[in-house]
Amino acid sequence: MTDVATLLPDNATPVMLALEQVVAEEPRVASGVDAITNIPGTRPPAFLDALLWEYGLTVLAAFVPSKYTLLDEGRPWEIERGTFAAVARGLGWLGVTATVDEAPVRRNWWNSFQLLLSALPPADDPDLPRIENVTSLSVMLQSDFRRGVFAYDAGPMELDYARLDQAMLDVESGIRLRAGGPLWSFGATTEIDHLLTEAEGTALGIWVDPPETTSLRWIDINEPWTDATFPWVSSATTARQTLMAQSFADRTAYFKLAAADGSVIGYRRARVLARASADPAGAFTFGGLKYVRNEASPSLVYFEALTGFGDGAGKQAATVSLVIDPTRAAGVPPGRDWLAPADLSAGVEIAATAAALDLRPTIRQQIKIRLRF
Repeated sequence: MTDVATLLPDNATPVMLALEQVVAEEPRVASGVDAITNIPGTRPPAFLDALLWEYGLTVLAAFVPSKYTLLDEGRPWEIERGTFAAVARGLGWLGVTATVDEAPVRRNWWNSFQLLLSALPPADDPDLPRIENVTSLSVMLQSDFRRGVFAYDAGPMELDYARLDQAMLDVESGIRLRAGGPLWSFGATTEIDHLLTEAEGTALGIWVDPPETTSLRWIDINEPWTDATFPWVSSATTARQTLMAQSFADRTAYFKLAAADGSVIGYRRARVLARASADPAGAFTFGGLKYVRNEASPSLVYFEALTGFGDGAGKQAATVSLVIDPTRAAGVPPGRDWLAPADLSAGVEIAATAAALDLRPTIRQQIKIRLRF
């Protein structure tokens, strides 16, 4: 240790001089002490874990990407912990906003709640475990995080004291990523507007050439008179559209989902195949407009499918198309909604469109096609 100037009198004994040197503040030690006391202000990376431990925030460190953010806002979170304000603050660290929806007090699981997310999380992993853990650590001990929802929310029907109680109608939509974890119920919508091409119409056997005049000639109609149930109109265009639209009445349709390399991921049966027309009270929505089933509509046919949780899980669909009147493999029941690539063959493929469908286990993809003529 470097000697320091003595402050003792001239008659100080050697023991006193030695003791003064031992307890004196050494300049290097003093600078180290000053550096340590300034660590909470400078926060060098090597000390972040120690600071989080000192502030009691280690429990959150595994779920919040930025340790600096956690140090900045962690102590206010500790004050709010046990309230939904802490949930909002914690989710903010993850870039997530959500509305808390508490279960009614009349329900058996009255102390549960769900998060109504404002946006679809980018990925199931690591986003959903982060949301689950930050939320669960933020609320009071008796509160249970039951479910996270975005765009697809099929809630339970309250059927207590009825014979249907505890049936499938008594549960809510969603899937668990781990045993005992919360439900996740997400939805996404893809809308495709397609004008039937001559090649597609010819392959389907329904193509009628556009009329050259304002009225359609009888000789232009390649349709048995017994099937010509549509009303005759003076507009050639309307008559042509009606003729082609009505040909879909007894057909079956599947949505084909294919990967970027062209390989088939699977097929989803169309739950809606109907001629439709615009109507403010309609049950179908496309492009911000409502449509109603109308078997007399001449202009369009509406197709819709909704994938189930887990259909094609973990894959990305780069192309969506319709397969009309395919052949099911032996043993495949007609009512099965999701079919593997080998379960269907033949049929006429139309309306192939580039898409970006994330087939995550937690997402139900709603696909809509408006087929015009």
